[in-house]
Amino acid sequence: MEKANISSTVTSRSREEEPQVEEGITTERPDWTLLPLDLITKISEELPIPHRLCLRATCTTWYHAAVLDMDVPSPWLLIPDHESEQSDSCTFASLPTGLFFTYSPIPELRGTRCVGSHAGWLAIANVHLDVSLLNPLTRSQIYLPSFTTLPTDDLMLECDVWSMDNPATDVPAYNPFKAFRDRFIGKVVFSSNPTIHNHVAVTLYGAYGDLAYTKAGKDAWLLLKEPSTKDHQYEDVMYHDDKFYCLSNECEVEAFDLSGDCPTAALVVERLTFSVTYFHDIRGSNLSCTYKKYLARSSTGELFMFLRYINQPVLPNEMELRRPKKFMVLRANPETNPCWAAATNDLGSMSLFIGTNNSMLVSNENLPIVHGDGIFFIESYTVAFGNGIELLTSDVGWFNLKEECSDNYYASSCPQFDLASVIWFTPSLQ
Repeated sequence: MEKANISSTVTSRSREEEPQVEEGITTERPDWTLLPLDLITKISEELPIPHRLCLRATCTTWYHAAVLDMDVPSPWLLIPDHESEQSDSCTFASLPTGLFFTYSPIPELRGTRCVGSHAGWLAIANVHLDVSLLNPLTRSQIYLPSFTTLPTDDLMLECDVWSMDNPATDVPAYNPFKAFRDRFIGKVVFSSNPTIHNHVAVTLYGAYGDLAYTKAGKDAWLLLKEPSTKDHQYEDVMYHDDKFYCLSNECEVEAFDLSGDCPTAALVVERLTFSVTYFHDIRGSNLSCTYKKYLARSSTGELFMFLRYINQPVLPNEMELRRPKKFMVLRANPETNPCWAAATNDLGSMSLFIGTNNSMLVSNENLPIVHGDGIFFIESYTVAFGNGIELLTSDVGWFNLKEECSDNYYASSCPQFDLASVIWFTPSLQ
């Protein structure tokens, strides 16, 4: 996919080119904040969005005067600066147009990692486990309870054990809070258009796929389990129409309603049974260790489960299985049948965007660079070099379901223990 770059060029004169000022004459710098606000608005209307963002970052007065219409279509790919968490800038890439631009500064991003994205907002967490929701365009921020309040007893111990077993860990610089965030916070999903007095968030965390929730007025994260789901391990969670849909390791889907005083859960898709043979001889009992699973829901109510091959299971007697497909999609319609149908390559002229963000389906009519139903996915893996340095590489790929072929859209790398989250983002001024 072709990428076009947008950049601002600032030219300056050399000293030889500067006009000479007669001695004894002093000049005063103009106060640009005194310009009429309607003039700033008119100027901003003539600029492309990257330049408008820079104009708004000049001062508070210009920030409120400059117009910021969403004339660059989404979804955007949010790419943290190469300095990772020590920077307050990031790059946005508009997927439909292929345009790249840098937005700086966003002071709230400094020292944080993105752990979720939905409807124009980011979930960010720092190395002290403080977590908040942030709209990077409006700079609105909502503080959530610290991850230190998560209902857990032994994860910090697991972090310590993990660091001792990992020879690449820099022990003097080791921060168990940072290790906890980077290794055990899967994602944070939250309600649309959150406000200080009206928001709900769910996090997928821990080594065994636990869920916790918080909402406006709460000062801690609370364990999210119903009696029917107490033994479940979860692999993905998403928000849609005031409910949180949670996908278990057995491909069961529950919808949690957190609007009342106590959570309620309803089973919407049943687990895959051992008799299911969609998977090239890999049955439900081996599904957990073979595929990474993501969940998405369409506007018509259909649920899609995206499976990405991650590992060939080891079976007794060294029995070999045919290599599974690298990508598969299963479909279910809870209103007509609470079971997963056979694998499909038809997303209804839609493209699926998965990652740490709330999964989303986007019509291909809004994606002129996409031909055919496909899946945009973000995957990270470690690359080791001979000098002992390890980098965590993030690839943004696209998989064509019908043709079963894939392509890379973007790739980056950073030190393994200073993770930078590449994430899908849909801009909003709400």
